[in-house]
Amino acid sequence: MKIATLRGMRKFIKEYFSFTRSELRIIVILAVLILLSLLPRMFFRGSSQPNTLTAEDHAAIDSFIQSLEKISFEKSEPVKRVREAKPIPKPREFDPNTVTTAELEEVGFPAKIGGNLIRYRKAGGKFKAKADFKKLYGISDSLYTVWERYIVIEEMEGFEDYKTQFPVKPLVELNAADSVGLLEVSGIGPYFAGKIIQYRNRLGGFLYIEQLMEIWGMDTGRIESIRNQVSLDSLMRVKMDINTITKEDLRKHPYVSSRMAESIQKYLQFAGSFKSVEDLLQNRLLSEDEYTKLRPYLTVGE
Repeated sequence: MKIATLRGMRKFIKEYFSFTRSELRIIVILAVLILLSLLPRMFFRGSSQPNTLTAEDHAAIDSFIQSLEKISFEKSEPVKRVREAKPIPKPREFDPNTVTTAELEEVGFPAKIGGNLIRYRKAGGKFKAKADFKKLYGISDSLYTVWERYIVIEEMEGFEDYKTQFPVKPLVELNAADSVGLLEVSGIGPYFAGKIIQYRNRLGGFLYIEQLMEIWGMDTGRIESIRNQVSLDSLMRVKMDINTITKEDLRKHPYVSSRMAESIQKYLQFAGSFKSVEDLLQNRLLSEDEYTKLRPYLTVGE
């Protein structure tokens, strides 16, 4: 029984041999104490008692094994790391004319659109009413609906007197204004007035103000500075009839490449006509992105 017990101890120690220095020190001390208690019985030949383990010996061995098991369990037990929980954003009222980037982050406002808001203010833009918030780049109707109730715009001191002394200029319609009208917009000089009209004629009219970025030299800051000075009626656009327009005129549109114009003309030669604008996508004449971008400017016999 003694040999079997010692073999069990050896196997147990071998399986759990990976210990730290302090743990090994404890093991050695316990082992020495057990051996000291066993040596007199193992080597004292004058004793008439049989060379067997007593109840105390078994208790000592069991205590030793339990100590090893405790050390092994403590080593294998994963250290639980307490992660600092980030506060959950809670929407609350804010003034878009004074709110900071940090405050926008706290209320859970989209970071990208929040950056547009800050840039708009730096460019001199101000929010005079809740509806002005819809002009901010990136604000969709659904997003505006969510945040409208949290927008609080405090009127500046003397604002009513200021409005009386300096009436607000009427908005300039981008799809209808001539060069003289565009020059009334602060931030648009003769160069950009001419470029806007040229591009508007090629395009067929603007659908949204961000299309001004497609004009060479235009930048986000300038667009944000003129956003509250202009209006835009997207219904004033001119559409192209793809059943009658020539390849040359079609190619003049800034969204139509030579390949696209060639594909449309070849289809007309083969099929005779388009039944609907959707035929362009169904017959894979345009990619989905090309179709989405060009679709508002196309028609079939309207």
